Amino acid sequence: MAPRKPSELTVLSRRKSRLLGQITQIKNCLENVDSPLNQAGLKHKLASLSEIKGKIDALRNESYSVLSDEELPNFESSLDKMEEDADNLEASLNTLLEPYNSSSGVIHDRSVATSLRPYTPTTACLYNEVGERSVLLSTAKVKVQSAAGVWVLMTAILDSGSQQSLCSFQAANVLGLKKQDFCATIAGVSGSCFSVRKRVSTEISNGDSFKRKLNFLLVPEITGCVPTQPFDLTKMNLPQNITYADAEFNIPKQIDILLGEAIGIKEESSSNPNDQAMQHFKSSVRFNSGRYEVGFPWKRDKQELNDNFSVAENRAKSLAKRFIRDPNLFKQYFEILKEYESQGIIERVFQTEKPTDRAVFYLPHQAVFRQESLTTKIRIVFDASSHEDGQLALNECIWPGANLNPNIFHLLIYLRLNTIAITADIERAFLQISLRDEDRDAVRFLFPELESNQTNPYKFQVYRFKRVMFGVNVSPFLLSATIKYHIEKYREQYPAATEMLDTCLYFDDVISGAENISQALKLSKDADTIMKSASMTLRKWNSNNQTLMRTWKGEGLEIHPRHSEDSSQIPLSKVLGIPWNVVHDYFTIDVKGLMELDTSKPITKRVVLQSAGKIYDPVGFLSPYTIRLKCLLQELWLRKLAWDDELPPEICAIWSQWWSELPLLSELKIPRMILDSSGDSNSYITVEPELQR
Repeated sequence: MAPRKPSELTVLSRRKSRLLGQITQIKNCLENVDSPLNQAGLKHKLASLSEIKGKIDALRNESYSVLSDEELPNFESSLDKMEEDADNLEASLNTLLEPYNSSSGVIHDRSVATSLRPYTPTTACLYNEVGERSVLLSTAKVKVQSAAGVWVLMTAILDSGSQQSLCSFQAANVLGLKKQDFCATIAGVSGSCFSVRKRVSTEISNGDSFKRKLNFLLVPEITGCVPTQPFDLTKMNLPQNITYADAEFNIPKQIDILLGEAIGIKEESSSNPNDQAMQHFKSSVRFNSGRYEVGFPWKRDKQELNDNFSVAENRAKSLAKRFIRDPNLFKQYFEILKEYESQGIIERVFQTEKPTDRAVFYLPHQAVFRQESLTTKIRIVFDASSHEDGQLALNECIWPGANLNPNIFHLLIYLRLNTIAITADIERAFLQISLRDEDRDAVRFLFPELESNQTNPYKFQVYRFKRVMFGVNVSPFLLSATIKYHIEKYREQYPAATEMLDTCLYFDDVISGAENISQALKLSKDADTIMKSASMTLRKWNSNNQTLMRTWKGEGLEIHPRHSEDSSQIPLSKVLGIPWNVVHDYFTIDVKGLMELDTSKPITKRVVLQSAGKIYDPVGFLSPYTIRLKCLLQELWLRKLAWDDELPPEICAIWSQWWSELPLLSELKIPRMILDSSGDSNSYITVEPELQR
């Protein structure tokens, strides 16, 4: 960053103060009841606010290149407060313009918006008294939870025709609820509309059996007093001995909240959650244009899901800063997304208005580096478990489905029983399954437009996935269910290959084997044919048999990139996380993660437990070694030591001895094949455990 002139921060602060003064002036005009603004005055103030907000954005962009990392947060925070005040004033101005039926003042300058159904109460009864007619709307007394956790009794109006629930600014302030940025356009009768820029979340209850968390759009006022005039209940022929939701429905009062269709009757299923996902899959799976299409099995109403835009935007801003510091990372990131777009995996979203009939969710994402990978050094990981404060995450709204994968231990044992080992994986398996159109807006994400816009790093392009992506809790289920559904078509034609794909496929990894080359070749070719018919390609074919590897290569199958015909080289592959020397056909132990532990720091119970967590041994190769660590942990628990207290000398001695033997593990060579089919052999293993108190 270039050296900053001493006066630049002062200049920015003065410009900010001038804008704040203009906002305060507009606020004072609205609060002056003696001189109310007419239509022209309201429109003029609305236009002024729009201009002020544009200047705030310009000031924000300029501050990115002027202020230091220490100064920027406070300056941005003050701009956020100014923008919030401007948003509230804008909402008030649009409300005051409603009687003029003018929708020209609605601002659509944010990337997320929604269109709501007209506010027309659908439940009412007609009351006649002395020639006068008054409409009684459905009202109720409800308990609303404040930010402090206190239940406050408020008046609600019930509107089953509204797709959103509303709350007045006054009620939100009484409750002390945190206001969240949100942009929506509420359309009413006669085409009138106004914008909403804030939203709150809280729980409502009837004090007895009903309780539900809802999102409320904030509006200056929901409606006038309801009813418009008091009336005598004794003159009405009402049912006796019943409890009314609002015992004072005949007395005019201010409405605090409007409850929309979100509180309607919801059918709760008592069946197994895994069955829910499977039933939805069977009813929604389709085969279109050479690939399968599936949908998300929603377990909650889509309207309950917040769009998560603010979280995704903040993460995207952090990512943009990282891109500026590391242009090479941006290049790799951008190339992956460009490839995704060219292959139809993702698409740009130009109409970013929030639809009312589908869920919208923005996924934060980050780069994960995998130096050991030969094909993809960087992977983009999406976070479907993120959420705003008090909001639901995408993963909380979708049934995860059952785990349809085989047991890892069983797979590895089966691999060791065959003379010829076979492994492969499906190229971008998740991304080969289409996601139905109505669910694609639930997997949107933001990416900085640095390629075309270097002046404003915080300008983002909206994308969405067209395929099933890894990171959503149901994705593993959808992948496994789709493959099992697909291979059933070939059960009679390729019985051995379908059985292998059904029982020896762990997510996208094939772990299998055969007794001879001809059997292995037929299995692999048939499996390749089956999967290609679903637009899935089996690749990285690997085996301990070098003749089979050469045959695969001649047949056009993509062999593992680590394979070398030079047997003097010892390529290491991994089978479900276990290092495998394919030339000499033995497993080794990877202790790199354990060896990286900082032993210069004091040894504590936390360090010992972290060490145990770094050991990956699904088959139990290291049991004689790891049992000592487990016994040590048991001793630490018996002594009731604190997590970060340094261990006693006698315990440290046991730990040090265990630690010193770690390098010996990397020298282990465990034969991949358990039994040699060439002859009979008998093996006997005797283990004598050391007795402990």
